[in-house]
This record gives sequence, C-alpha cells and structure tokens, in this order.
Amino acid sequence: MHELAHVVATAAAGPAASGRPLPRWLDEGIARVVAGEHGTADLAVLARARVADRFLPLAALEKGFPPDRGAAALAYAEAGRAVSIVAGVRDGAVRDVLARVNAGDDVDAALVAVTGRAAWQLDKDVQQSVSRFAALAVVGVETDLAMAGCGVVLVVAGVRARRRLKERLAEMDPPPLAPL
Repeated sequence: MHELAHVVATAAAGPAASGRPLPRWLDEGIARVVAGEHGTADLAVLARARVADRFLPLAALEKGFPPDRGAAALAYAEAGRAVSIVAGVRDGAVRDVLARVNAGDDVDAALVAVTGRAAWQLDKDVQQSVSRFAALAVVGVETDLAMAGCGVVLVVAGVRARRRLKERLAEMDPPPLAPL
C-alpha cells in the first residue's frame, strides 16, 4: 500500500511536478498516512524530539531523508504528522494540494492556498502537535522514569522511617545495668 501511494501521489501531482518532484517529506508523509503507518511508534519518536527540542525542518527533508536510523525515523514520523495535519484541515485537502501542484503551483503555494499554512508554519504545527506534558509522559514511560520515581519515594520513606525508629529508641529509658 505504501509504494502504491507513492505512485498515486506522483500521478496526482501530474506532469507539472515532473521537473520538480514532490518534496520527499510530502511524498513519504502521504504514503505513510495512506498505508496507516503512522501511529504510536511515531508518537514516541515525536515525543523524544519534543523533549530534546530536536525536530528536523521540513525544508531539510525536501530532497531526501537522513541516513542515520534515528534521524530517518524522526523524518518519517514528522512527514506522516505533517500530512495528517494537512489532511485534518478539511476533507480532500491533500488531494487539493496535489491538484494545485498539478496545475503548476509549487508545493508551498499549494499548501498556503489549501491550508493557509506554509511549510515553515507546518513545521511549527508538527512540533506543537505533541504537548510537552504528553512528550514527557511518553518518554517517562519509555525510560521507566515512573519506576525510578517510585524507587526514590521508597528510599526517602525508608530513610524517614529509620530516623523515626532511632528517635523513638533514643527516647526509651536505657536498660538497667547488670551488677558486676
């Protein structure tokens, strides 16, 4: 389904796009959305990027994706999220962007005409689509921060309980001394 979506997106962009292919982020994002490949795995990747504040600008993903596995995963996740945002504007928004490209618009002009958002604004939308709280929650679950937090609470509780026990023992009368 993914590869078929590439063929359909290229055909929908038409001969006007033949001299200037679709940006890689748009092509891959359409393929991921159509194939249903964006989901919880992408959310985890986007959450880590949000916490680290390390998103890739869509402009950097126009001609290709990074060769590094982690950066490529982020590029695919961002592409899928960007196309999901465009698709969420209204029914047929992605189709309309491709139709405008087919009519001769460049992708940025088509995005502005259909969504009111340029690619650089779509970058911001992708970043803000994962709230800081949600990102911290996802990363926290991934890295077992919740378990570490519970461990810290147990250690603190144990130290306090031991201190109280020592204080109570110190308040008790000392045992009588045995005669010599």
